[in-house]
Parts: sequence; C-alpha cells; structure tokens
Amino acid sequence: MSVNCRRRKWADEALGQAQSRKSPIKSQGTVKYWIKQGVLWKTETETAQDYGGDDYIESTTVTEFTNVGTTKITVPEEALKLLGR
Repeated sequence: MSVNCRRRKWADEALGQAQSRKSPIKSQGTVKYWIKQGVLWKTETETAQDYGGDDYIESTTVTEFTNVGTTKITVPEEALKLLGR
C-alpha cells in the first residue's frame, strides 16, 4: 500500500504531537444544574487542569435548554386506527 508523502508526514507529525502531550498533574471540575418547575433548563461545567509550570487550562461550558415541552406531534388518522385509538 502506498501513502502520499505529504499525508504520511502530516500523520507522523500528528501522532508525534499526540504522544508528546502531557497528562495533567491536577484536574478538578464542577457541574451545576438549574431546574425550573421540575424541568432541567440549564447546566454549567467548569474544569481546570494543571500541567505544571505555566501550563494551566480552565474552561467553562454553559448549556441552556429552550422550548422544553413545546413539541407538538400529529399522528395520522391511519396510524391511530392501527393503534386502536
């Protein structure tokens, strides 16, 4: 099997970078949930990883769910008959 020289070089570089990544010395995180009228409507995830020295990564992800419970489904009459309704 032959591999395009550029592709092989790129793949070798990508693999080398993946193998040289350090594991964090310390990791921590929190998750928060917001519930309104019994329905989850928002989440927040905060993470922090310390790789030693100046290598420190923090991230926050917020997800909001909108229009929960507003989906309308119309079942065709033929399908209702098959279900016995």
